[in-house]
Amino acid sequence: MSVFNDVAQAIQSILGEQTDQLAKETGFIKRERKVTGSGFIKTLLFAWMQNKSPSVEGIARAGFTHKLHLSAQGLTQRFTQESSCSLCFGERINKSYQEHGC
Repeated sequence: MSVFNDVAQAIQSILGEQTDQLAKETGFIKRERKVTGSGFIKTLLFAWMQNKSPSVEGIARAGFTHKLHLSAQGLTQRFTQESSCSLCFGERINKSYQEHGC
């Protein structure tokens, strides 16, 4: 069971504080109000897991599960250069997995 715990901790770390910090560093999050980096990433991730090509409205609906209460228009406005930089966190994910021994 410890392998599952390690993986769960790594995923929680990646989709939590690390993502929020990276979103601030890239300028995607200037001040936390409705949107957090982790909420944005979780919304996209889980929306695309449910449907390979979801509508913007579908993604916005998925956001409610992750406390991202935005309209489709609000979500569209968040797709910026800064958000694309926040989405490119593969190197950070690899480092996190290595730190957790995964």
